[in-house]
Amino acid sequence: MLPQFLFHFTDGFRAADVKVYYGFVMPRGLSLFRRGLRVEVPADDRLRLGFVDVVHAVMSVLVFVAVALSDHRVSDSPAASSQACTGRRWARR
Repeated sequence: MLPQFLFHFTDGFRAADVKVYYGFVMPRGLSLFRRGLRVEVPADDRLRLGFVDVVHAVMSVLVFVAVALSDHRVSDSPAASSQACTGRRWARR
């Protein structure tokens, strides 16, 4: 779930050299993944972290958890049931 949460804080842009650069969106702007590149990051508002971005990431994780827990293959797994402690093997449905 952590990678899914962090994925919402990544973005990219196309520089003047026609290459695409990616990085993490921070409150002050985009922080590129690779340090030391001589690329000017645009001062665009869409490349800045806002409250809506954090809410979107949290809601995405909550939806993922809700869908995952509603699936019978997850909720009926040996790790999630008390039958795993008894040593009995679980049968396929």
